Amino acid sequence: THHRRVRRFHSDVAVAVAVLAIHQLLLYSVPAYWLVSDALANRLGSAAAALFGRKLSIGPTFAGVDFLVLTGVLLGRTLRGAPLMRWFGTAAAVCLAHLTYLGLLVFAPELGSRLGGLVPWNLPLLAAVLHLAVLGWVLRTTGVGISTRGNPGSSERTGPTRPVWLKVLGILALPAAAVALAVVVTLPFGTCSLRGKKVVAHERCYGNWDHPKHGDYGRLSIGMYGMLAPFVESLGGTFRRSTELSAADLDDADVLLLLYPHKPWQPGQLARIERFVRRGGALLLLGEHTSEEEGGGNRFNEVLEPTAIRVPFDSAMFAIGGWLQSYAPFAHPATIGVGDQRNDFGVVIGASVAARWPARPLLVGRWGYNDPGDPRTESKMGNQRYDAGERLGDIVLVAEQELGAGVVVVFGDTSTFTNGITIGTHDFNARLLGYLANRPGSPQVLWRQLLGALLGLGIGALLVWRGTWRDTITVCVTLSATLLLCVHSGHRAATLLPDGRGARPNNLAYVDGAHFGRFDDEAWRLDGTMGLKMTLMRNGFLTLELHEFTRERLQRAGLVVSIAPRRRFTAAECAMVREFVAEGGIFVLTSSYHHRAGAEPLLRAFDFAIGPLDPAAPEPQPLSHFKAPYSRFGDYMAYVRFHEGWPVTCAAQEGLQPLAYGADDSTVGYLRYFGKGALVVIGDSCFALNKNLELENGQLFEGARENADFWRWLLSRLRDSQTWTPPRPVVAEAK
Repeated sequence: THHRRVRRFHSDVAVAVAVLAIHQLLLYSVPAYWLVSDALANRLGSAAAALFGRKLSIGPTFAGVDFLVLTGVLLGRTLRGAPLMRWFGTAAAVCLAHLTYLGLLVFAPELGSRLGGLVPWNLPLLAAVLHLAVLGWVLRTTGVGISTRGNPGSSERTGPTRPVWLKVLGILALPAAAVALAVVVTLPFGTCSLRGKKVVAHERCYGNWDHPKHGDYGRLSIGMYGMLAPFVESLGGTFRRSTELSAADLDDADVLLLLYPHKPWQPGQLARIERFVRRGGALLLLGEHTSEEEGGGNRFNEVLEPTAIRVPFDSAMFAIGGWLQSYAPFAHPATIGVGDQRNDFGVVIGASVAARWPARPLLVGRWGYNDPGDPRTESKMGNQRYDAGERLGDIVLVAEQELGAGVVVVFGDTSTFTNGITIGTHDFNARLLGYLANRPGSPQVLWRQLLGALLGLGIGALLVWRGTWRDTITVCVTLSATLLLCVHSGHRAATLLPDGRGARPNNLAYVDGAHFGRFDDEAWRLDGTMGLKMTLMRNGFLTLELHEFTRERLQRAGLVVSIAPRRRFTAAECAMVREFVAEGGIFVLTSSYHHRAGAEPLLRAFDFAIGPLDPAAPEPQPLSHFKAPYSRFGDYMAYVRFHEGWPVTCAAQEGLQPLAYGADDSTVGYLRYFGKGALVVIGDSCFALNKNLELENGQLFEGARENADFWRWLLSRLRDSQTWTPPRPVVAEAK
């Protein structure tokens, strides 16, 4: 019947989608499969270049490999039983459609100059339209898409009755294979850890080992790698810098860190580095895009000589800043469960990484291109525009290779481990260092790659050959559920929690991002929080963003700052904060009256309110922008600035101390000691933002730096035995 034919066609579509899903799983779980797909993409690009007389270099994404898989499977299922000429005609139509798409890609640089950002990034949509047009033409002109001839999923199969045990085996085989596939290609065996491990960094790098210091303000005062030592120590490891990379320095090291080495290697250093890795050490090398000597050499590629990895003289350019929604991480202990909604991998504009077998990609940027460097320019970067012949899509950003008993991981960019970016990428950084130091079982070992590829291709082949809609549902549900469990388990096993309790006092500070505070994610914008984070660093804190509000993370922290939270604190989270403060933690909450909804449950838990305590009372009057004294020091007062102040009230009296007053003696900030710790509530959502604390250029606020001094005074009062005294205000002379 017509209904049955339509159902069978829908089954064909489901099989095609399932096979595409398996292809995608293998593509970013089995590096060897990706390398083969990338080689196929290069062949397609070369064919189009030869046909149209223009250079074209593309990866699997822009080569449209996904479309070829989906269309090929669907047409293969729907054309069963069709005449041979129909197969040839359909194949020719698919090739023509795909060549049309590739031809437009060839001329993408010219089209992009006219259409702006639409090209080349949206051209894969055209490939989808062209393939759909071919499918529609085949189905409409032949009707084979709803044919019953030779349908392997037909219920009209006949043949000898099989034994019960064989039927049971047949029923269980596909789901068992799906479970095995998910486990083999995604699940790490073991945990990442830096506990008791030693990280040695080569001190002679292109950069500095500074960190924010009092008296130096603005973007350039953040330093580059000075926060690496406290970060590694918070994870239980030991961090050392070495100028010579002597045998004694490397003998007991677990990880060697080379951050953009740019000076000539001393005699014996390269040999010692290679020997360290081959004997079981881990090398983490971060290159850059602005280094090439006459003849094409550079220091980091000299280190990589024994490997199949190189850092080219180019820039890996992204379509969207920070590679947002562009990352394609491979299944790996360091990357499993890390998303791409934010720049959680920390790569900005560095070089690409060239990796050939046995090296393998670890992180790929799908929506970007390689821009060759230009040694004639001051920055040595190219024209920052996509041109013919430049690699388009699927840019390798991080690669890995075993070398002897050790391993080498290479970045084309140093940004991930800099002071400012580690604040947000600390989860990935910790997991990567923990992986290198402890070496848990990775899904990327050769035997798991081969087994995973065989399982995936075998399941796909069975679905194409004999798959029914029941088989498809079974595989999809089983595979999805197992993948969820594997990713969850792998993510937990690989997660390392920074711990500030080893320092006295606790030096770990979090800026709450789990409650979607009212601040800009772009750290140096006026509504950003980089000024706050650098202020905390100047006061001795290892400052990180808090992405998961959990008891385990709070227990290890000394300070948490929450800025006008949008997401309401739950009862469980309020209990966590009370426990955190009672055990000695410091919690700072800033919020204006009209932003108080997210913070209200937490405020009530400590008997606070922004505005009146009685909800039925009239709304408070805003205090607006003003300065207020917060303490007297001898013959002068120290002042603090508020951007949009609101009165704060508290029902409790024990341990309560006002910090500053607004108009009509209304209190705009309170400090309440609670248990061994303290809670600070300030009625101003903008109090800790850059526009009220520290600007990108470091300029003064009306000739003063009052709020930076206030934070220093407050933190010393809460943490140190001796409270720091702010300097006497400088009065500008009248002209």
